[in-house]
Amino acid sequence: MAQTFAFEAAMTDTDTPTTWLARRGPALAWLLVGLLALVLCLPLRYTSHAELSFEMATQPAPAVVRGNIQLLSSRELAFEVARALGPVDTKALAAQSTPLLTSLWRRPDGDEAALMNRAARTLAEALAVSAQQNGRALDIAVSLPDAARARRVANAYAGALLTLDASVREGADAPRDPAPTLRLASPASSARMPDLPSTGALVLLAIAAGLAAATTLHLRRRPARLTGAVVHNALPQECPSDRRVSWLRSTAGGSLAPDAAVDRLMDTVGSAEKSDLVILTSGDLPDESAACSLMLARRLADSEDQVVFVALDGEASILSRLTLDPRAPGMAELLFGVASFSECIHRDVASRAHLIPPGRDNRSGASVVNAERLTLILQALRQTYSRVIVAAPGLAGTPGAERLAALSPLLIALHEDTTGAVEAYDGLAAKGFARVVMLPLNFADDAREADTAPETDAALALPVPSLMTPVQQPASHAA
Repeated sequence: MAQTFAFEAAMTDTDTPTTWLARRGPALAWLLVGLLALVLCLPLRYTSHAELSFEMATQPAPAVVRGNIQLLSSRELAFEVARALGPVDTKALAAQSTPLLTSLWRRPDGDEAALMNRAARTLAEALAVSAQQNGRALDIAVSLPDAARARRVANAYAGALLTLDASVREGADAPRDPAPTLRLASPASSARMPDLPSTGALVLLAIAAGLAAATTLHLRRRPARLTGAVVHNALPQECPSDRRVSWLRSTAGGSLAPDAAVDRLMDTVGSAEKSDLVILTSGDLPDESAACSLMLARRLADSEDQVVFVALDGEASILSRLTLDPRAPGMAELLFGVASFSECIHRDVASRAHLIPPGRDNRSGASVVNAERLTLILQALRQTYSRVIVAAPGLAGTPGAERLAALSPLLIALHEDTTGAVEAYDGLAAKGFARVVMLPLNFADDAREADTAPETDAALALPVPSLMTPVQQPASHAA
């Protein structure tokens, strides 16, 4: 049997994604993380600490501590520190207050007052004063890009506050509650290691690094483009055919009874694409195939409009009794061109379907299948009816079956469960039928004996009574 396989591309372990983003994306992501780290961490800053303590055994008053902290953070003391540092440090501190981009096009102001203002602003931003030891000491922290300058500024702040405190004490006239005396507990020293980035900068760097890692993993795990060559000796080859075959069986895996078979065919025909022409055939069950095809047409007519049943197999006994008049025109007259469609199409009294009986000259086999006008008749019926159900003789090995296959019908092949279904399908596939449904039938013994029962005048007995309703009224011709 013909099977359809898909091509597979062989790739080596060295194949990588070929898109530019997949190749350069991880490097660009980590480059951006590095640039962000440089912006957040540069310039490096060094912090120097100078400590002042109060010369008293008890804890000083909170107002005294707050007052000294405010003095250290004041702008006036920053000017005193700037004047005490000297012109070199003052110019360096003033240069730090000017943005980098602004300094590229704007000349620095040479006025001494403006220079002192910028230096004082830099000192105020670099200074951090905090109380230590429950207010018994004051920590003066100065953070600058130059470690030596940070040490000098911290010591200058401590010296300026001590000088101010001493001058206030000398000029005071016997104060009632003298403030505790300040002394230099620990002078500032140059820091050897730069300060760590702030908490906000570290969090931002962690988020950026996480996004870069996720981007790298996503791009690396993308499936590589299939660019390898197909190894024809190792892979299955695609069969250049659109043939499809379905094998219908019961839930237990066995054959189906006629009623169950028709139920399965209703689902198959209703879901199949382009199933306006359905041909039922059988090489070993001609009567059962004809009965199932008639029952299928009647079941379809209950739910659909414009259903016609065409009896091609004149040797099937059930098809010769579709109408009360055995001489009614049918397919034989259409094939020979001696009758029109309006004369050969009859109404079914058991359903809303239309019928075309075998005709006066019951023909079967190659004499019907190989007729030149058969394909034209079926094409005309397809253009008029939504469903054309054809009860055909055995088509495997029958001359002329190729022309029926050219109409692309849905072919339903009924067979006995004991016969070789694969060989039967091969015979149909050799004729060119692309869509085939293989259906095994299992008739009871009494149903088979009903075919040999004599006919009575009261009612026309059928080979399989469960598959059709007895005809009791003469059929009228379709207009």
